[in-house]
Amino acid sequence: MAPLFKDPETQKKMFSGSSFVGDTDIKVNSCGFWVMHRDAETLFHDGGTVQCNTEFEFDPKSGIGMISMSNGVGGTILYELPDVIFGETKTNDTAENGTADDTDISGTYVNSRTPAKGFASFQRYVMALAAPVRITKSGGGTYKMVSQGDSFDIQPVGNDLYRFDDGEDTDIMCIESLSDGTVVMHQMANDLVRDNSAPVKGLLFCYYLVSGIAALVLIIIKIVRKANNKLKMYKGCGIVFAAQTAKLTVFVSYIAFNGICRLGAEKLPSAVWCIINIICAVICGAAVISDITGLFSKSDNKGKAWKYILNIVFNVLTVAAVIVLELYRFWGI
Repeated sequence: MAPLFKDPETQKKMFSGSSFVGDTDIKVNSCGFWVMHRDAETLFHDGGTVQCNTEFEFDPKSGIGMISMSNGVGGTILYELPDVIFGETKTNDTAENGTADDTDISGTYVNSRTPAKGFASFQRYVMALAAPVRITKSGGGTYKMVSQGDSFDIQPVGNDLYRFDDGEDTDIMCIESLSDGTVVMHQMANDLVRDNSAPVKGLLFCYYLVSGIAALVLIIIKIVRKANNKLKMYKGCGIVFAAQTAKLTVFVSYIAFNGICRLGAEKLPSAVWCIINIICAVICGAAVISDITGLFSKSDNKGKAWKYILNIVFNVLTVAAVIVLELYRFWGI
């Protein structure tokens, strides 16, 4: 026997449960092991790297356990063999049908295991676009959740407790409103946090990067027109060109620094990229001021009004992206 378990109380405590669904006795975690409610109550943990998956699951009472390792993603061994050995998962539904508190849980939810502050927070907002988790009201106090193509009916069964039903299986989950108003959906491996602004912020970041591609196209057009003596100058066009160059630099540096970070170097490239974002925001801010001045000037630039207006809109969005998404925040990396 391992020295850690010479005292039987240690092992007993390890298997007794350390995290529960709300204020019920439904076990979620037991000192690092996730709890599965089957014909037998089992403990498990899984893991994996790219194209590899593993799972360890056992029944503390019978002493029966299994370990599976796969050089692929999912499959029969990982997802069906435990059902054969320990029985299919069941809902430990100790909560009766009832009415939860009056918290409105509808909205868009983001993964809490992503940066919430700083330049890297854009990851959670992009995920909200790529793999949205949305809860909407269905009437009669019930809700419906759509996540990655799956649909769940949600019904309150107690204080902060909700029954999730996908038509095949049901589960009890805790969704609570914290003292600061944040609504959190507690899940097995991670929590989901309601953030209704996430899709808008995700779109803002996508614009921020795509504007670099648009800037490249505009710069090429200007170069070609200038080579053919067809490029007409107007007031403020110099700072506009500088803003386009800055946006292109942001896009190219983002691609380059992502590659560098994958090699293991993270802090320096990230800090440099944030500084580039700051410089881009300053130049775009200066371009906005210049365009506003040109738009209301009494010179012969009135025919360029549409250019001034478009430049103002796009450069304001660029500055907003840097500020709202905190793409300037390189400290604390």
